[in-house]
Amino acid sequence: MSAAALDQVSATERPAAEVARIAALHRFAIQALLFSKEAEQITNLLIGRFGVKAVSLAFMDGDMLRFKPKVPGAKGELPRNSALCRETIATGKTIVVEDLTKDARFRDNSNVTTRPYLRFFASAPIKIDNEYSIGALVLVDTEPRHFPNSSTLLLEQIADRVVPWLLNPSGRTSPF
Repeated sequence: MSAAALDQVSATERPAAEVARIAALHRFAIQALLFSKEAEQITNLLIGRFGVKAVSLAFMDGDMLRFKPKVPGAKGELPRNSALCRETIATGKTIVVEDLTKDARFRDNSNVTTRPYLRFFASAPIKIDNEYSIGALVLVDTEPRHFPNSSTLLLEQIADRVVPWLLNPSGRTSPF
């Protein structure tokens, strides 16, 4: 089911796969992890690595997207229908948009047309149990930017390591 279609479905009418995805997210103890120092470490390292304004670990919980750390000017959560990464989470596929104002899927999104006036967006799915896309590793910037295939591959590789890195507090090695 597409992200747009999921936006229109009430909590009681969600497909079984979406219910299972949300259950996997809750097993992941998302609230505790969003406020962990590890989440902040990952995002701070990736801001430098990719040279973007903000990096977020974003997790879709029912009708809300929760993310950490906060994007400048953001509240730390968004309704599902205004989250740029909802398609990544729904499909489990990486999305890169070098200029959001030129992409019909995103140019009318409030994050593009009003503060923070985002222009660049890239997101790779964060999966648990190699099956459920519970969130996305998101890069955003207020300027359009070129994002080569090698950067997309690196983003996907890091996203694949986020869950094991956050869940293994002892003996952790950097996902970078």
